[in-house]
Amino acid sequence: MDLYHAREHVHDLARLLEFMLLDRKDEWLAARLEDLDYGYIDGIVAAARKFPLAGVKKDQLDTALGYFENNAPRMRYHWFRQCGLFVGSGVVEASCKSVIGQRLKQAGRHALDRRRSRRHHRPPLPGSQQHLGSHQQQAHGGVRRLRYPTP
Repeated sequence: MDLYHAREHVHDLARLLEFMLLDRKDEWLAARLEDLDYGYIDGIVAAARKFPLAGVKKDQLDTALGYFENNAPRMRYHWFRQCGLFVGSGVVEASCKSVIGQRLKQAGRHALDRRRSRRHHRPPLPGSQQHLGSHQQQAHGGVRRLRYPTP
């Protein structure tokens, strides 16, 4: 779980409890985000369960808190940082971009692309210059089309 997405879930939780928090929403949210930064998921769950909810709101709260309870072992952000690990998704996204970019720039990539594109085009007519590149076609006076007699 990256920290950014976990923070989004804390904000969703604050929106869910907004009608109970009233003017203390910002303070409550700041405290829960700090709990999250320290990996104190039990604090987030306990603070949210203090409010007496019933019906649909209680079900929504249970679903929201289930996310935190089920992913608590993956949300030890303070400990991860102490170990020198990254807690955001930016590192993973940049790594994927880097790996994909390197693979696309490998030797032979262009030849492979040409072979693939050739499969989708019809072969050149005998005696034509369709196999030549555009700069070579200009030197030869363009592409000549052969006319075959019609039956």
